[in-house]
Amino acid sequence: MTIWVIIFLTIAAMSFSLSTRWSMASTHNFRQETEAYYVALSGIDMARNYLMNDTDPKIDYIDEKGVFYVDKDHEPLGDKISLYNGTVEINITDE
Repeated sequence: MTIWVIIFLTIAAMSFSLSTRWSMASTHNFRQETEAYYVALSGIDMARNYLMNDTDPKIDYIDEKGVFYVDKDHEPLGDKISLYNGTVEINITDE
C-alpha cells in the first residue's frame, strides 16, 4: 500500500511540475509576442513621424542605394534601428 501511495504522489508531483513548466513557457511566449508587437508599432510611428516632418513634398527622392529622403535637411532613417528589446527595420518605398 505504501508503494502505491508513493507512486501516486510521484505522479502528482511530476504532473504539477509539468503544468508549471507549460505555464511558464506560455507566459514567456506571450511576453515576447507583446514586446515584438509594440516594437513594430514603434517602427510604424517612427516612419510616420519621419514622413510628417517633410517640409516640401516636391523634393522627396530615393538615391541609388534605395534610401528614401524626404528632403535635403533631414537625414534618412537608418537600416536597422535598435529599440528597447528589439530591432526595427524601416523600409519606405515608392508606390
